[in-house]
Amino acid sequence: MNLALNHPAWQIQTYSQNGHNFSASYAVDGDTNTNAYLNGAACAVTDYPVPYAWWAVDLGQPTVVTLVSLTYRGDCCRECASTGTVAYLPRPSRTVKTISIQ
Repeated sequence: MNLALNHPAWQIQTYSQNGHNFSASYAVDGDTNTNAYLNGAACAVTDYPVPYAWWAVDLGQPTVVTLVSLTYRGDCCRECASTGTVAYLPRPSRTVKTISIQ
């Protein structure tokens, strides 16, 4: 189940090229195509060079999340997303927790 589907999403800076804006909303639109340029724009892409790029989604309410699945672009740039961190705010704690991904 995609808990993030069509929820508000943001990223630090949006990459734009040739009239295409690769906004954060593409990551939660339900389109699982990994080609960023298919049908205009299909992936969320942060602009570069941003040393600590981030993307966020508001699930709208406290939600139990047991699995986070990330899909990277398939048409290029895999090396840009080789590692990262998933950060979350567990309830009722007010302290952000992180999980490293490889």
